[in-house]
Amino acid sequence: MFPVGSLKSGALVLLLLISCLAKPAGRGPSSPESATVPVSQLNPETLPAEYSEELDWKDWSTAKNAWVKESFHPCVKQAGIRMSCGGCASIYARYVFSIDPDGSIRSMRKYKDQACGLPMTPELEKCLLQFYKDKRFPALKGRVFRGTLGNGLSC
Repeated sequence: MFPVGSLKSGALVLLLLISCLAKPAGRGPSSPESATVPVSQLNPETLPAEYSEELDWKDWSTAKNAWVKESFHPCVKQAGIRMSCGGCASIYARYVFSIDPDGSIRSMRKYKDQACGLPMTPELEKCLLQFYKDKRFPALKGRVFRGTLGNGLSC
């Protein structure tokens, strides 16, 4: 058994450590400084969504539009999926994107996905993400934000 005094001391040290590591007030979750926080520890719902900040989203928007044509449709076809209002009305995945200081994507952490009402297969996800492998977004450097990749029918 541990002495009660050492247990209290351990708890006090732990609390002190946590308070020292806490994020300083005034820094939003999408600030470049927050890019140093491991993406796995960020709550997606507290992050800004794509296009929600006063940033230049032109490169992001252009890439996303090209992704739909060059990657989304071919990957869906390769997976043998046919989108229709009576069957598969949407395929999407939501990610927390972390952009490096040089504008390249540091990480993409998926926090929700759906392909025809079911979880997305790893093969489909890999195919869909390949497009973004070497993309750079200099205007978004150092940012962390939520983004959705996918498409849905308006039935």
